[in-house]
Amino acid sequence: MSISYVPKLIVGTDMKKVTIDEETIEVLLNDDYTQHGSCFSGRFSFIGKEVSTEEINDPNFMLRYLSIKHEVAKELGVTPDDIMLKNGLLIM
Repeated sequence: MSISYVPKLIVGTDMKKVTIDEETIEVLLNDDYTQHGSCFSGRFSFIGKEVSTEEINDPNFMLRYLSIKHEVAKELGVTPDDIMLKNGLLIM
């Protein structure tokens, strides 16, 4: 059995800081949000929007990052200071 690792970069926050209800979180996850955590335990500790490595390599990424940061903060009910860029792996 082989395991594939796909790098992920997420602009988001810790789940414990999120102030919106579970139903709203599910709607966001069905749209364009993702969670990060342990796929083995099924516990997710981080939620946000995934960004590609191509986006990060773009010279204008900092402007785009600030825009995404404010958008994600508003949608998750946190402050922009709670938002960070986190890397992780999607294990398939």
